[in-house]
Amino acid sequence: MRTIGLLGVPTNSAGKIDGVARGPLVLREEGLVDALHRHTEVHDYGDVTLPDPSPTRDSRSHVIDPDGLDALVARVRDAVTPILDHGHLPETGSIASTSLPPKPITAQPTPS
Repeated sequence: MRTIGLLGVPTNSAGKIDGVARGPLVLREEGLVDALHRHTEVHDYGDVTLPDPSPTRDSRSHVIDPDGLDALVARVRDAVTPILDHGHLPETGSIASTSLPPKPITAQPTPS
């Protein structure tokens, strides 16, 4: 089996650094790398460094932070290239989050 090359992409579609953008950090803190190691070899390549996001929507395309999106695509491409060059299977963003079992959700009582 090929070694997994884990790459975090800390971004979300709202042009902010919170929420889903914290996914790579939280997945690592919750044991993603150790969970993957139980099944295969893993090399953690860290996170892609991205420019500060902007929540501003482009007036023509309506895309949030189009310059940031351009930078994200280029930087992820550049970061995946060495992963492939090493013969590793790239896993990026939160795609690999399915490797962790979900935490149980405790139901809250409904107020009467």
